[in-house]
Amino acid sequence: MKKRHLLVMREGEKGQTIPESPIPQETALQEAFKEHPELIPVSDLGMGRLLIVGREASIGSGGAIDLLAVDPSGRVVIAEFKRGPENPDSRRVIAQLLEYSSWLWTMPYEDFDEGVAQRYFNEGECSEAAVTGAANLEEAAEAFWRDVEGFSVDDFRQGLTNALSEGELDCVVISSELDRNIRRVIDLLNATSSLRFYGIEVDHFAEAGRRVFVPRATAGPVKEPPRPKSPRTTKANFLTACSEQASAFFSRILGYMESTGETVYWGTRGFSFRITVGGQKRTVFYGYPRGTVGHASDYGQIVVSELGKAGISEESLTQYSAAVAELAVISNTDLGNVTFDVDEKADAAAADVLIAALRRLLADVRGT
Repeated sequence: MKKRHLLVMREGEKGQTIPESPIPQETALQEAFKEHPELIPVSDLGMGRLLIVGREASIGSGGAIDLLAVDPSGRVVIAEFKRGPENPDSRRVIAQLLEYSSWLWTMPYEDFDEGVAQRYFNEGECSEAAVTGAANLEEAAEAFWRDVEGFSVDDFRQGLTNALSEGELDCVVISSELDRNIRRVIDLLNATSSLRFYGIEVDHFAEAGRRVFVPRATAGPVKEPPRPKSPRTTKANFLTACSEQASAFFSRILGYMESTGETVYWGTRGFSFRITVGGQKRTVFYGYPRGTVGHASDYGQIVVSELGKAGISEESLTQYSAAVAELAVISNTDLGNVTFDVDEKADAAAADVLIAALRRLLADVRGT
């Protein structure tokens, strides 16, 4: 194949050409993108400026994600690198992306924040000065996107929560060249799954110690007209979307939540209840109407496990867990994140049990 050349000029000078050359090793490609994530052509992928939250991010099965990022709307980007067609690892790259996506799917926001983002910001890997040492992902997001018009940390958090819970993740293969087989697999996955797959090819030019990387998106989902931003729901609309039984249950607990002075955040379909612990907002409850993320029933989710990481005393956590376990609607007492259907068991008495548990938790947190 004939070499192409890149012309580099400074104003008033004749300029020099740099010949195209193979990328010497996969790690060179990885390092270029890790140090300069802006190389990912986000405008071609329909994304905003990316905040890196992991490099070689370890997952539960022992693998490591090459590059993990989020955008201002909460989209999650999983990037893997492949050197080129001479490196027969197309199946491996696709398999890794699917494995990493399955690890992230249904991960609670708090786990992503503490187990992935905070670890990256605070363990010496982060090279972005604006977020190095950030206490949490929301603090990092506000610092990183403070100049982005219309950015809302609450919308970001809700978007990220939805992307994780629904498995709507963005998988990116970055390579010097994508062969026909991997392109066809990308097309198949885009046509048949909730995941979005993209291919980015990188042209490389080098001479006399100078190197130029030129990325371009060459594979991805069929572009659709941009969707209007989904409006947040309201309490009235949420209760209308629920069954009569669930509407009464949620109405009762929302009345208590709103009286506490803590945060009831409304997303596009449901709500979350967030309390202040150690200066940070911690979600302790979610409520959703039927039809959300494939659920046939209205449902709630009680978050317990993350509170221990937030510095709440073991005694308070034990008391809260015991109170939650008294809920008749819960058949499973493995108190991590407990999801339950709001059905005929979810009566006024059940709502009062949950309210009593929340009241006790808040009293312990506030020291009252």
